[in-house]
Amino acid sequence: MGVVLKLAILIFCIRHVMNNGRPGQTTAIYAGTFLVIGLLLAFFQQFTPFVGIILALTFVYDLVTGFVFFWLIDRYYGNPLAFYTIIILGIAASVGIKFLLVFGLQS
Repeated sequence: MGVVLKLAILIFCIRHVMNNGRPGQTTAIYAGTFLVIGLLLAFFQQFTPFVGIILALTFVYDLVTGFVFFWLIDRYYGNPLAFYTIIILGIAASVGIKFLLVFGLQS
């Protein structure tokens, strides 16, 4: 999935939690969007049981990490240093974890 699309979804969700203050609802939007995109991509390629398992695990991962991320953003919205630190560390952790998962599964 394109980096621009991922960034657009993340920015939308950050704005959503800042405006509404509902990290649970924002997490559902975040994880649900990626699930729908993953299902569409799997449908256009070839949907197998393995792909379904990967999509389910990714959905649970997005729910857990998304809730922690958006809850922290909601909690520290008034503190600009903490707010931007959370965003930077959240993005770095997400990229790092997915990098380890991809290369861990290949070896």
